Amino acid sequence: MPRTSNAELPSASELWEILAKESQRLAVYYDYLKLHQDIFIPFKQLCRKYGAECDWLSVYEQIDLVELDARLLACFDKLEASMFNKTDPLYAAVYDKLVINKEPENADAIFVFGSPNDLRIRKAIELYKAGFSDKIVISGHGPFYASHTQNEAERMAKVALDEGVPESALLLEPKAITIPDNVKRTLDLFEDIDFKPAKLIIVASPFALRRCEMDWYKFTPWAIKTVPVASDSMSYDFTREGWTTTSRGIRVILNEYAKLIFETKMDLLRRERST
Repeated sequence: MPRTSNAELPSASELWEILAKESQRLAVYYDYLKLHQDIFIPFKQLCRKYGAECDWLSVYEQIDLVELDARLLACFDKLEASMFNKTDPLYAAVYDKLVINKEPENADAIFVFGSPNDLRIRKAIELYKAGFSDKIVISGHGPFYASHTQNEAERMAKVALDEGVPESALLLEPKAITIPDNVKRTLDLFEDIDFKPAKLIIVASPFALRRCEMDWYKFTPWAIKTVPVASDSMSYDFTREGWTTTSRGIRVILNEYAKLIFETKMDLLRRERST
């Protein structure tokens, strides 16, 4: 059954369907997770504490997608049952490893990941008006699993225009359907217009920033520095304090760990298929 929200993980077959609809750009670098192995330390501690098997973290490159998907779901089912509406210092540590919010710096552009609400574009407008860049790049059609009457990039651009940002300061990418596709299609656009920013402020929800940084690292074929800046969270159950208070919050945050693994796995499989 197809997903209907970001609280659900895609099946193995849906992953391939998504990749077929994304930009066909391949990764340039495949070592982000190896360079940042500390990301998973609190998550592994949480799994050990509550008896959830997470050995898939060490073997994901060797097992097939169907098995990986099944083992991930079993792990997350166990964690949700153990964590729901409880308190534990590990919960904050697990959340914090996904958040790499930094102080903004002057940059060649402010990049906004697609979103169904206006929080990210409003943070970008704030940074633009503070003088951190004279350009806002907005990417997004909308999630693969949802229908859309207007793409996210155009909707957010209207917010920026209504707030006084000139049209000349906006660059839109209206086709992306996932976070990695936001990056890949924007890089396709940058190459088409011969724009090679050396530094980007990247704006997304706090818990998504780790994956956003990873995707800019993986796909950019020139030297680039990204400065992750968090927008506000869209609801309390997506925050550091509140993510274990609802099933939706638990799944969305845990899914970020799954997506770090799934995206890396799919990059490797696509590389194999292209050779």
